[in-house]
Amino acid sequence: MSAFFPITPSRTYQTTALATGTVHLDILAGRESVRGQSGGSEPVAIDAGGGVTLTVPGHALPADTAVRVQAAILSSFLPGATPNSAPPDVVPVGEVVVDFGSQTLALGAELTVAASAVTAADTILVARVVRLDGIPRLLVVARGEVVGDRIVSRMVAGLDGLIMSGRYVFYKVSGGVGFAAGTARAAQSCVGRCEGVM
Repeated sequence: MSAFFPITPSRTYQTTALATGTVHLDILAGRESVRGQSGGSEPVAIDAGGGVTLTVPGHALPADTAVRVQAAILSSFLPGATPNSAPPDVVPVGEVVVDFGSQTLALGAELTVAASAVTAADTILVARVVRLDGIPRLLVVARGEVVGDRIVSRMVAGLDGLIMSGRYVFYKVSGGVGFAAGTARAAQSCVGRCEGVM
């Protein structure tokens, strides 16, 4: 891919007044209010509007990086996003895109969305969209808790938490939820560690 950008100088000099110089370019994608902030080594909190906030704790990274969060429209591939696409006991209530500058946090971030159509009694799970052979799948990484008018992600022992860039979905789940961890074996050899939701 290639692109051409017209560049207009913000300062002008006489030909004899400038012998050498360095040109710095800031290429922005628009929507400057939600572009992001720098954090990771230092704590950072970003309010993307509409009830969506992202809080990264201090010392989550050895050095600060660009951190961005943006609300998204529910993806059509999500279970429950369209009629008859999932059992009625699994309903997506929010989707957010998070970018940690392609780095993995040592400490999980906290993400919130507006608490529409949920109550404090509801069970909320937070899942990250992962692609296996190009097919989108959901990996549960945290639980959600209704606090006032927002759903707040909460770390759970045994789950990854919000430590990677990606697309995160908040799900309201009816009925009981349990977590299981174990080891998968094939022909008496371990092929991986399994964690999931039952």
